[in-house]
Amino acid sequence: MVSIAARSHKPEASTEGNTYFTDIVASRDKTLLDKFQASLDPTIMRACVDHYDRGGQMDLDRLATCGDFDAYAAYLRVSKFEAVKKFEYVLLHSSSKLEFDDRLAR
Repeated sequence: MVSIAARSHKPEASTEGNTYFTDIVASRDKTLLDKFQASLDPTIMRACVDHYDRGGQMDLDRLATCGDFDAYAAYLRVSKFEAVKKFEYVLLHSSSKLEFDDRLAR
């Protein structure tokens, strides 16, 4: 018995030449991100993280008061609620200032 391996004629998924993600990030208004970062209140951020670390739920209403989320939402081109949720993720899952800044910009 002879077995024949047939190759699929579908093109393989490749990221080569795919600049969609970087194009979107590059086209965002960096001044909005700078405005948001300048407005951040580290005291409120720390209080929210401390509450979360003690086993509490992240208070999104309180977190939303730590900065100008209208500017961040406009930068990301999403709703204010989605911007606060993304910021929550960035805040909780970044292990350094460099990683925090990188995730915030994406």
